[in-house]
Amino acid sequence: MNTVAQRLERVGRLLGEDWQSPARALEIQMALRLFPGTGPFWLVGVTRALG
Repeated sequence: MNTVAQRLERVGRLLGEDWQSPARALEIQMALRLFPGTGPFWLVGVTRALG
């Protein structure tokens, strides 16, 4: 069973350990908004990938 902690650990492995820092979080948010196909529906893919 996947817990929230396990999923957040996997996010850290995928995005880098500093993904929660303000500067890195801003970069991630901007990338999600600027690149086509990375809107809210992109998160469905991430959720599935995280198990």
